[in-house]
Amino acid sequence: MKSIAETIKQAQLTVLIIEDDEMFANLLKKWIEEDATRVDIVDSAERGTFLVTSLKPDIILLDNNLPKLSGRDVIE
Repeated sequence: MKSIAETIKQAQLTVLIIEDDEMFANLLKKWIEEDATRVDIVDSAERGTFLVTSLKPDIILLDNNLPKLSGRDVIE
């Protein structure tokens, strides 16, 4: 079974990180951007919801404990 990193590298995917912890989001981005075509970070559910519909990323890494709206709210 392939790792997530291997899958991203082979497919040249776009990744959206919705995470309010800036340090953690940047760590994820650094790890992923070596293999992905594009990695975007947003720090709120509202911005994330907008980018999900406008960018149509291949993979979304979503924090479930965001302020105001939860990750679950973004999914719905």
